Amino acid sequence: MKAYEICKDDPAAAAALVNAGGETYRSVKTQTQIYEEMGTIDRNRQDYEDKMEFLKKMEKGLSYCSPDAQIILRNEVFRKPEPKWYRRYYTTTTYYRHRHTAYLEFLRCLDI
Repeated sequence: MKAYEICKDDPAAAAALVNAGGETYRSVKTQTQIYEEMGTIDRNRQDYEDKMEFLKKMEKGLSYCSPDAQIILRNEVFRKPEPKWYRRYYTTTTYYRHRHTAYLEFLRCLDI
């Protein structure tokens, strides 16, 4: 059974899964930037390539999402969220409704 199917009726599970992926994404992104800045990619070639593959999969999954889902996911998952960032785009009620849909869409696009 796919993660999407498990989480479609459980907003908390979808949020937990997607947010855990976001924390991992941000951590891996930082690690690859450190390898690049320190010039240590060659010494850590396999680890660097594995991390880059993970980043590309996450970004590819994001690219398959609708524009609304991308806005939410970029601000909630791919970047460290700023408090109340969504007020530039949505009312609070609309944001919370779209957020769960965006999380499910992302899980579906990742095909996990």
